[in-house]
Amino acid sequence: ELVRVLREQHQSGRRLTEEITRLAAATSDADRQGLEARLAGVIPTYRPHAAREDTVLFPAFREVVGEHEFHELGETFEDEEHERFGKAGFAGIVAQVAAIERTLGIEELKQFTPK
Repeated sequence: ELVRVLREQHQSGRRLTEEITRLAAATSDADRQGLEARLAGVIPTYRPHAAREDTVLFPAFREVVGEHEFHELGETFEDEEHERFGKAGFAGIVAQVAAIERTLGIEELKQFTPK
């Protein structure tokens, strides 16, 4: 059941990412408001999703496949990362996200600290 729900969330996240990408290039106020709403919608889903992956799914997966196979899968995923995202891989995507955050004025983590 957990894997099914996580997969559904991944599919939903991909759709949301497509919308965010489209709206990030738009210039109207309505599109900016739509972008803001979609970005705000990421957080309530992402936090519990990542928590379940980190505390339940990934530890169980690692136990099931064993250390050697887990390492081999890591190498395979790294190759896939570079094929999909280019030579810079995940780090390149992180740089793109940082640029988007700067454009939106949300790059400073401290601004989200409650006072």
